[in-house]
Amino acid sequence: SFSLTLIDSPGHRDFVPTMVLGASQANAAILVVDASQGEFEAGFGDTGQTREHAVLLKALGIPHLIVAVNKLDNVGYEQKRYAEITTKVATFLKQTGVKCVVHFVPVSGSTGTNLVAGAPPTQETGSAENAAMDHDDFAEMTGNGRSAIAA
Repeated sequence: SFSLTLIDSPGHRDFVPTMVLGASQANAAILVVDASQGEFEAGFGDTGQTREHAVLLKALGIPHLIVAVNKLDNVGYEQKRYAEITTKVATFLKQTGVKCVVHFVPVSGSTGTNLVAGAPPTQETGSAENAAMDHDDFAEMTGNGRSAIAA
């Protein structure tokens, strides 16, 4: 049997305590990054919440991390933008000392790309390994036990 608990924490500073509480109970985390021009830069800047959440996930020892690069539809599913974001985030995670397994997944919440179904083959949303995970993939990643995800 597989049990999954989702804990959603918005990126606003007021919700950092909720994020810490959820992440402290998690076997895996999903860090959602906004791919929109200006929004990624704001969230990933020196005082951005994306950086703060990544550091907190590292400090809490989360063993598995999915970085969902969201709103790719806002940038026309540009492979260049996806590569820019994943490179910056991966470099930061490495410099921060994150040693967990990290999966990058290109997504679009408004179209459901890689959330409810895999990406259509005509869109530049990354390689085949970036396809949406199914229940079995996630169960294997989190150890088939009770899992909490801080998003």
